[in-house]
Amino acid sequence: MAQAIIVAALLIRRGLRGDIYLTGLAIALAMSLITYSIGFMGAYDYGREHGFDLTFLPFGNGFLYGPFILLYVRALTDRQFVWEPRYLWWFLPALIYYAIHLGVWGFTPEPEKRNIGDGPLIQAYNIVEGVAFYLFTGWFLYKSIVRIRNYSQLIGQEYSNTAALTLRWLQAFLYAFLGYFMVDLLFEVAGLFTDLGYTGYYWLNLIRAGLLYYISATGLAFGRKTEVEYAVLQQRTAAAFRANESESTKMPLNREETETYKTKLLNLFEQDKTWLDPELTLSQLAEKINLNTTQLSYLINTGLGKNFNDFVNEYRVEAVKQKLTDPAFAHLSLLGIAFECGFNSKATFNR
Repeated sequence: MAQAIIVAALLIRRGLRGDIYLTGLAIALAMSLITYSIGFMGAYDYGREHGFDLTFLPFGNGFLYGPFILLYVRALTDRQFVWEPRYLWWFLPALIYYAIHLGVWGFTPEPEKRNIGDGPLIQAYNIVEGVAFYLFTGWFLYKSIVRIRNYSQLIGQEYSNTAALTLRWLQAFLYAFLGYFMVDLLFEVAGLFTDLGYTGYYWLNLIRAGLLYYISATGLAFGRKTEVEYAVLQQRTAAAFRANESESTKMPLNREETETYKTKLLNLFEQDKTWLDPELTLSQLAEKINLNTTQLSYLINTGLGKNFNDFVNEYRVEAVKQKLTDPAFAHLSLLGIAFECGFNSKATFNR
């Protein structure tokens, strides 16, 4: 818990938009470790002996994980992301969880609290709660993974150098949590057939603690403001692909215009070597050939059969090949030549 508080303080001090959601996730994970930790230390037995039974008192709340993860992913993938009141509905299951646990714990007489979990009603509730948790959290993880995959595709439609924007660490973050989630489910299933006890659950809580350290460290180290306008790119790309796939939709460019602007685009790249600009974006290129971004996206995807990133980097790769055989560039390393040809990072070039 102390580690989560330190992380929360550092994140709040940094003040990035998404940090508040990572803070919430870190605290929720830390709180979930309290039940096991104090149980292992004998706090439950001590409480019963002194008239303050902690059984069924909610410390952690797994229904918080999913909303905080999806909000964090959205905040890091969209410069225009803002909190909306509708997101409060995502936290309703967590509030219901607290209400039920606090209500049962508060209204159960002290001598009977130790056996709260033995009643058929509570046992049935625990099963329903477990199923709801895995469905609820699984849905949010799915939406988060879809979001980061869509983001990776969208930046390829707008930016020629995407290494600084790919957020591979965030993908690893999500898959690490998904791995923990699956292990948690396995333990839950195993618990239906055997009593794992504190010793059995030690490994699950050790993994959870490791996950807490991992996501805290990666969030602190790699969390950055994004320049990507996710919703804008999504609408532009969707419009271009809808036009390509539907005969009833008015095309951004007709067949004759497509051929005309295709020739103009290729001539621009061959003669002016526009691809040498490492900061080149779809929007900038659209201005150069007097098209809007939807039209240019349609032209590249339909007329050339590739996305913007692949189209630009093909020219850069060919230029690298030529310079590698040119004695005038023999004094440069491979990476140095790549930088001369419009790449601005080793990661983008290696792709």
